[in-house]
Amino acid sequence: MKKKLLTTIVLASISLIPNAYANQDHEQRIRELEYQVRLLSHQLEQLEANINGEPSEKINGKHMYHCQLSVFGNHYQSRSTQRGQALTKVVNRCNREHDEMFCQPEEVECERF
Repeated sequence: MKKKLLTTIVLASISLIPNAYANQDHEQRIRELEYQVRLLSHQLEQLEANINGEPSEKINGKHMYHCQLSVFGNHYQSRSTQRGQALTKVVNRCNREHDEMFCQPEEVECERF
């Protein structure tokens, strides 16, 4: 009886060891993924600033951008303090109703106010 109990305890503890390592691996992977998300978010902010033609450290809300696009008689428009954001919103709205080839960012007209 003691041998069975001892064997069961040993087998149970051995089966728990891989789970402990697996949890540590998952936690490490989660930390790495969170770090990568932070990096990508920072890079996205810099790219949006570059699209606006402003240095990334000098983004201010003093200007408003109004972007518009007409496709097959439908008009899509958006406003934002960031040109890239207004342009993206217009393209996304157009893409909801039309094929991507009709909603090219190059065709969007933007004005700065």
